[in-house]
Amino acid sequence: MDFIPEKSEIQIEDIEVHKDSTLKSLIKDLGIKHLILAVRLLANMVAGHLVLLGIMGLISAAASYSTGMWATVTGISVVSCTLFSLLELFVAFLQAYIFTFLSALFIGASVHQH
Repeated sequence: MDFIPEKSEIQIEDIEVHKDSTLKSLIKDLGIKHLILAVRLLANMVAGHLVLLGIMGLISAAASYSTGMWATVTGISVVSCTLFSLLELFVAFLQAYIFTFLSALFIGASVHQH
């Protein structure tokens, strides 16, 4: 049994070329998708930093109260910021992985002809 056909059944005329598959539209589509991914990554980073700023702001807010309260809030804030920074670092690596994976998928989908 021979599984390789002797003659190709696909003719060049059968291949459809979409008018949308020009180089300009591919670059535009890829640019938009990558821009959206970059904005999402930036928004996550800014949100994490704003939360850290808010936690650290509790220290200065507690400083206007008594010394004992300031020391307690400072200790809790420093531990919270350290743990949140580790969480933010994990999220940054996860976002970078997702960004790279989706970029590879988008580029592969735009280059590969179906």
